[in-house]
Amino acid sequence: MLFRFFIVLIAASSYLHVSAQDNELTLFRPTRPVKVDTLYYPFYNNVQMIEIDNVGYWEANVNFHEMSQPRALSWSMLIPGPFPNVYLFRDTSGEIVKAFNSSTPLWQLTMDFRKVPLNKKSSDIAHVLTGGKHTGKYHSGWADYHSRMIDFDGFYLVYDTVATGMNYLTRAGTVGRSGKVGLIDSFGNYFLNTEYDNIIPVKNDILIVKDSLCGIIDKQKNAVVPMEYDNYNFAAQDELVFYREVKIYLIYAMYKDSMYKVDGYDHISFDAMHYDRYNPTATYQYVNYPFRKDGKTGLLDNNYEVITPALYDYIGGYVEDRAVCSRDKKFGYLDRSGKEIIPCIYTYVEYFRKGVGVVQHNGEFRNVDKDGKLLDITAVRPEPWRNNRDATFIGELQVVQTGTGYGLIDKASQFVIPPVYAMIRPLITFIPPKIPGHGKTVGPVPDVFLAKQYPNDQWGIVSTSGEVLLPFEYELVADYPTAAGFRVVKKDETHWGVVDRNYKLVVPCIYEGIGTGYDDDYFTFYLDGKVGVMDTTGQIQIPAEYKQIHRFVSGRAMALKDSLYGFIDREGNTVIPFRYEQFQGEFENGLVAFKEKNEWGFLDTNASVIIAPQYEEVRRFESAITGVMLNDKWGFIDRENKLVVKFEYDFVGHEWGHDSLVEVRRNGKIGYVNSEGKEVIPCIYDSSRGYSPEKGHHLEKDGQRVWVKAE
Repeated sequence: MLFRFFIVLIAASSYLHVSAQDNELTLFRPTRPVKVDTLYYPFYNNVQMIEIDNVGYWEANVNFHEMSQPRALSWSMLIPGPFPNVYLFRDTSGEIVKAFNSSTPLWQLTMDFRKVPLNKKSSDIAHVLTGGKHTGKYHSGWADYHSRMIDFDGFYLVYDTVATGMNYLTRAGTVGRSGKVGLIDSFGNYFLNTEYDNIIPVKNDILIVKDSLCGIIDKQKNAVVPMEYDNYNFAAQDELVFYREVKIYLIYAMYKDSMYKVDGYDHISFDAMHYDRYNPTATYQYVNYPFRKDGKTGLLDNNYEVITPALYDYIGGYVEDRAVCSRDKKFGYLDRSGKEIIPCIYTYVEYFRKGVGVVQHNGEFRNVDKDGKLLDITAVRPEPWRNNRDATFIGELQVVQTGTGYGLIDKASQFVIPPVYAMIRPLITFIPPKIPGHGKTVGPVPDVFLAKQYPNDQWGIVSTSGEVLLPFEYELVADYPTAAGFRVVKKDETHWGVVDRNYKLVVPCIYEGIGTGYDDDYFTFYLDGKVGVMDTTGQIQIPAEYKQIHRFVSGRAMALKDSLYGFIDREGNTVIPFRYEQFQGEFENGLVAFKEKNEWGFLDTNASVIIAPQYEEVRRFESAITGVMLNDKWGFIDRENKLVVKFEYDFVGHEWGHDSLVEVRRNGKIGYVNSEGKEVIPCIYDSSRGYSPEKGHHLEKDGQRVWVKAE
């Protein structure tokens, strides 16, 4: 696909068969791709495959933007994801006999391609230079673009659910990603029927997901990994990890084509393994790799054999061939073989420096050698605790940072929680209001804290008694909960879930995103780049088939589907059809503003047009009247579209204030209008500084600030 940016491509006619470029591309002046390529493959066994390359167009478009306008957030996250490629098959008479990822009838497709010669060559130069090789390319998804195609080696992804809209790049209706997926070969025959939730190539094999179970098959459909695991995850590019109920039971080490069964681990430090593997000559090597089981830590070798059983609360990295370890709130050291060479009997230890460590026992600091012998020398002093000037407390315990990490000390400076964490911070929760009707306030939980654990830098929740309430498995645990105590948790970019007020996982981490910010009786979730709705037990109420779902108000929510807006109810029924360019927020007093052909009007809750589209811009109907713009000037209309205030203002505010007034501006000056359209505070002020129910509006005029109440 990179050839598109350096080679002149020859355009061809037909609305379906078009070239990726009409202009010459250079390194110095990239040109936007204009249309989708149609790739014509050679005839094999009297069958020709034709591929409408929507994915290739999308990649070229992303590349164009990346080259011409680089930015921190990748353009792949900003440009809507591609429709799947359309695969057509025609015989030697020119008849289209099979079609995949298209809703267009075969007879219509045959008519569309009747003028395309059977010996037609593709315009895509990369395709031509490879001799029309069947590569089986298909992109893994819009959200993980890395300028690469995933290779199915002659197989092609096809879907069974046809999208309601038409592909804006071609006239053919196309298949959305909300349906089941399968694989076809280059003759249009099914290799895997469209009955799977996901299909991903893994080296020479295929990962399949079906009915919440996953496994691996080879190209002969033999089981490589049985379908008995309920989740999977790629640990970087080398390991494919299989889970049962969020615990690790199988690792497929693809880099050496080996399978390893393990005994239900919570976590394995794959990052440490990757470091050793890709830095074999580095001075520092891990050699042993931490794993966690049932909340305890041990060590593995690179074949996942247990070196040190999972007995420890913490195992740090090796410094001078000694690793700090902790169990039962006491510290010691492990040697390179994983043996506890210095027993865990100390209340605090420091890493070794120049062959000497520091331990604290009965409040006294002593030096120790690598075999655990206490020394009389004081060449190495304990590293002072790095307390901030404004100390952080968890209840009555103070957070301190030492050379080994963060911990909690009591008033006597004794460690209650040993300093083994990469970070500690208070856990915030809602506190019932002291005065009814004054909303909710937030504050720290006195006996619970958020902690980030070495070496995987994963977050968990711990009590001040040392009990792990939420395992250390998450890249993110939300700082703030909902009023009912729900918190979003994130394992990685595509695995999000929810825990309840007791820190129990109520929504498993199988979603691309979770939203809990609206109400306490439902969450929004993301799958395959689309959003749906579930209840607080994780039961799906509305499938993920929308691009956006806004907040439910009075039982309905604005949603975006196939580039058009409508409204749905809590059961997912369409209550306002999806045919509008845009809505302005939610219904206010039974009306909502809608945009059609670049003009604004108003609908009621029955989708009846109350005010026809005619305005350049409008405000919500929060009051009896609302602001509308015509010919770059603002005025006010009522619900019958009667002009209450003529078009004389340069600006009208978005919200009506507590005193039922709205800000207006004329000739650069600020004033206020009431719900009858009367200008009760004249437009003579330069700026607004706030509002007080007792004093009115705090305004500035000619450098002087005054309080003004409406007349």
